[in-house]
Amino acid sequence: MDATALATDDTDATARATVLIVEDEPGIADILRITLKYNGFTVHGASTGREAVAAAREHRPDLVLLDVMLPDGNGWEVCRALREQHAARVRAEGLAGPGGTQGADADDLAIIFVTARDAPRDVVAGLALGGDDYITKPFGVDEVVARVHAVLRRTGAVTAAPPTGCCGTRIWRWTRRRTPCGGPGCRWS
Repeated sequence: MDATALATDDTDATARATVLIVEDEPGIADILRITLKYNGFTVHGASTGREAVAAAREHRPDLVLLDVMLPDGNGWEVCRALREQHAARVRAEGLAGPGGTQGADADDLAIIFVTARDAPRDVVAGLALGGDDYITKPFGVDEVVARVHAVLRRTGAVTAAPPTGCCGTRIWRWTRRRTPCGGPGCRWS
């Protein structure tokens, strides 16, 4: 069983997590968008750092998939800006509890770098600058989905609701094979 099938077997998930994809290569952005939507996530996109900051302000994502090499800057700067913007929102809305220990936290915005920069110093820099994980291109979509779920679990954010068929069955993998829910008329398709 692959990671996509495992990820869709998350029966505790009831809320849909929102993911912001910041990627300037349309083909990669499309693959990520399609895969994440298929796996039950609400997805928004941006192709520049400036668009990413605006989209994060508007959509308030639970997780950001962030390319490092962007046309108007680099992902390290965008990561800092997103963290600062999120922290300001948490403070302004009074979401953090006393000492920052209750309620929303300024660090609860999950960020995963997705980049072709695979040198060990780049991975270390991305994690040191506030990334929660680091995925290098080329990547497998199953790995991306598994890492998104893992980071959302670690940060305490919501996870995606599993995709379902017409009678409430869980859809497994890209084959859209369904598991019977036991309801009337439910069968393998």
